[in-house]
Amino acid sequence: MMEHFSEMIPLFGHAKLGEEHLSPHMGAYVALPGMSVSTHSSLVGANRAEAMLLHSELLRWYLKKGLVASHVTKTNRYNKKSIFEEFVIQATESRRQGDSDPSLALHANMAKLSVKSVYGKTITN
Repeated sequence: MMEHFSEMIPLFGHAKLGEEHLSPHMGAYVALPGMSVSTHSSLVGANRAEAMLLHSELLRWYLKKGLVASHVTKTNRYNKKSIFEEFVIQATESRRQGDSDPSLALHANMAKLSVKSVYGKTITN
C-alpha cells in the first residue's frame, strides 16, 4: 500500500502536536532565544489510524489498494431521499407567482432569501 501512497498519505485526522514531534532541525530552531513552541491541534496525514470515520466507497477503494482494516466499530446505512422537496416546491411556486404578479414580488424575494439561507447553512454544517 505504501508504494501507491508514497506521494500522498491516505488517512487524515486531528492530533495534538508539541515539541516532541519536531524534527531535530526544527527543535534546534525553536531552542533559539525568543522562539518557543506550544502544543496545538493540527490536521495530520498518517498511514495508520484508530477510530476513523470513512465513507464505505472510500474504504472499499482503500482496501483494494492494500489498506488493512482490523476492526469495524459501526456502520450506518444512508437512504437517499429529497428531504427539502416540499420546501423547494413552495419556494419555486412563490418565485413564479412573484414573477407573474408584481404585487407578490416581496413574497418572491423572501422565498429566494429563505432558499439561499437554508442552502448556505446546510453546506456549512
